[in-house]
Amino acid sequence: MSNKERIDFYFRCQVGADSKNGVLLDYWQSEDTEMPLREMILGCGLAYWLPFAYKRLDCLEADELKQVVRSSIYQLMLHIAYLRNSFGFFEEKPDW
Repeated sequence: MSNKERIDFYFRCQVGADSKNGVLLDYWQSEDTEMPLREMILGCGLAYWLPFAYKRLDCLEADELKQVVRSSIYQLMLHIAYLRNSFGFFEEKPDW
């Protein structure tokens, strides 16, 4: 795909307002989020699913795919640290 090609992606979802999905979507639509909506959504996708997207395309060498996986794991670890810091969970092992 060249840099001039673009992908339009639209997502419509209706969920119960009191459900956990509703709480999340309401947060995403609010003005007082931690970062812009686009960044939150794409950040989740990149951290969780980008390695699978590249695996499906089968366009990377094994070492390149490993680096994408490492980057995703690193992003997830950073978010775990951010959650712990934001909510005061400093223990190494969760208590659930």
